[in-house]
Amino acid sequence: MQVILTQNVAGVGYTGDLKNVKPGYFRNYLFPNGFATLATKDVIKKFEEIKEQITKEKDELLAKADETLAKLQDITLTFKEKVSEKGTLYGSITIENVLEALKAQAKMELDKDTVSIDGGAIKEAGEFTATIKLSDKHKGEIKILVEGIEE
Repeated sequence: MQVILTQNVAGVGYTGDLKNVKPGYFRNYLFPNGFATLATKDVIKKFEEIKEQITKEKDELLAKADETLAKLQDITLTFKEKVSEKGTLYGSITIENVLEALKAQAKMELDKDTVSIDGGAIKEAGEFTATIKLSDKHKGEIKILVEGIEE
């Protein structure tokens, strides 16, 4: 059964794609959730026009992603936190802390879903990296330096 995706669907395709799917998948999941519509001649023509606009917007977003990653390469976020005698933090540095530091130090705002830290949080002093994933093809890393302040 041919359908046109009205939204991005993981593992299936992107908005405006013409896809062959099983009738049950369309009937029970895609259509009730508003992810797809039946591919009739009129709908295909309408979506071809919309797809041109989507492609233009997607190209602009990819260009912004390239620009953002270029800016992120030179950034090192520095945190000064209290540590125990063993060098472990009393708290931890989470993704939210990294996002706040990016906003304050680099004047950049990113979504929570785009940033990841190995282990989920930083719990000791040292040098670390956070991965920034803006799209499947646009990934980068920022350096995080945690300086310990002993009490």
